[in-house]
Amino acid sequence: MKGKSIVVFLLIILALLGVADATYLTLEHFSGASVEIVCAVPDNVFFARFADCGQVLESEYATLFGFPVALLGLIYYALLLILAFATSFKKRWGAVGAMLVSGAGILMSVWFVYLQGWVLDAWCLYCLVSALVTALFFILSLVLARTARTATLLQSADGEAV
Repeated sequence: MKGKSIVVFLLIILALLGVADATYLTLEHFSGASVEIVCAVPDNVFFARFADCGQVLESEYATLFGFPVALLGLIYYALLLILAFATSFKKRWGAVGAMLVSGAGILMSVWFVYLQGWVLDAWCLYCLVSALVTALFFILSLVLARTARTATLLQSADGEAV
């Protein structure tokens, strides 16, 4: 696999991981039961006393414009998956779109991490995984967009059609 192919493969894997994470949280939201998500943190770990997915997912911040944040996350990751597949077919708009959409995702992730740590004083590990996936996706999409731009510049320098 060439460098670009590896990056595209990783983008697809990250998007699938995000889809799985957001799907689980969305199903939990719509289950109608009280959220009893297990945050798999051993009791003897310092972080364990702050890990409370239920508190985060049942807070007033768990919805945005009347929609569950988890559902919006599912739509977001599905869009990233489509853009990642578009880049695998050498569509430059896919790389640029992935960079822009995941850039917006970074801003939202920063906001949600802030809410967890400084407003709710509780952490949802699934939400933190989502923030990490978004950050990694954004970094890789920057690499891919730069690679696509460089390839475009090289093609135009050689006199080929862009």
